[in-house]
Amino acid sequence: MRAIQDYLAEVQEKYKTGMAREHAYRPALQTLLESAGEGINALNDAAQSDIGMPDFVVMSAEGNAPIGIVEAKDIGNRLNRTEKSAQLRRYMARRLAGIAREIAYYIKKDLASSAPSQNLLKQKDAFEETLLPDLSHENFADMYAQTFAYGLFAARVNHIGDPAQFDLRGAAEDIPQTNPFLRKLFHHSYFDLGKRLTWMMESLVNALRRADMDDILADFGQRTQQT
Repeated sequence: MRAIQDYLAEVQEKYKTGMAREHAYRPALQTLLESAGEGINALNDAAQSDIGMPDFVVMSAEGNAPIGIVEAKDIGNRLNRTEKSAQLRRYMARRLAGIAREIAYYIKKDLASSAPSQNLLKQKDAFEETLLPDLSHENFADMYAQTFAYGLFAARVNHIGDPAQFDLRGAAEDIPQTNPFLRKLFHHSYFDLGKRLTWMMESLVNALRRADMDDILADFGQRTQQT
């Protein structure tokens, strides 16, 4: 509560000058964001990356991986319009792609270690048997991450009920039975794949859990019709 009170007091102080615009409030917002947890780093005006160029990129302490983005708006702007904007939908898609690349990176790192995950090796064998024989670790990592991201998105689209109940363990049940390979993949995805890799997978789940899927699919339909 103290961090929020300090934030509001600083915003009010800037607002009273009558000269403050959006950027004047950003230092206070940065302090508030970084108070959320030890090691959290909120980067203001970060360089172009996989998630685009949002006003803030919030980085985790562990692995220094992006865990969120923040679009700052001036006082008086209607946030309900911003929330539905094409800009934030683009950030959402880019964030999913960025997390998928992180998953591929950690898979490659695990398989190149002296003690790779036995579950990952078993899944690599399944990919070779079902899709392509003689996969290199690098090609498997890329294919696994892309398949996982696609499958999780498909599971979220098909999920019925409270979005808050969407999780990695239940994703397999949300995938149509017409795709047994994906269902099997997700039945094994919550097994021990290493702390860091599991954390990245859960980050993808959390992003999709909070996503407005109706809005995303409507936007996708519009783009499809335009092309």
